[in-house]
Amino acid sequence: MTLLDKEESTSFRPHPAEVHQTMTLGTAVLVPFFPPGASKIMFQAITKALRYTLDGTTPSATVGFQLAAAAAPVVLQINEHTKLQMIREESGTILQYEIGE
Repeated sequence: MTLLDKEESTSFRPHPAEVHQTMTLGTAVLVPFFPPGASKIMFQAITKALRYTLDGTTPSATVGFQLAAAAAPVVLQINEHTKLQMIREESGTILQYEIGE
């Protein structure tokens, strides 16, 4: 996992079949779809914290890694074993993410 500072660059390249996504997380768990050739995901909690897991465990308001609101974007390497799931900690969580290669 990589946390990016504002002055830091990354080798992240958007996947040609994907677009930048912005969404308000509801009570359901979000499981992003990774198209063939995807090897990374960049994501950020904009307004409120979110939780995420990588092994298929269902995250909750108290289970999973926490990504604080307005923290630097996270870049994760993904592969066929990655089972990323995300959920809000509380109402009003806005998530931005993009799949990369």
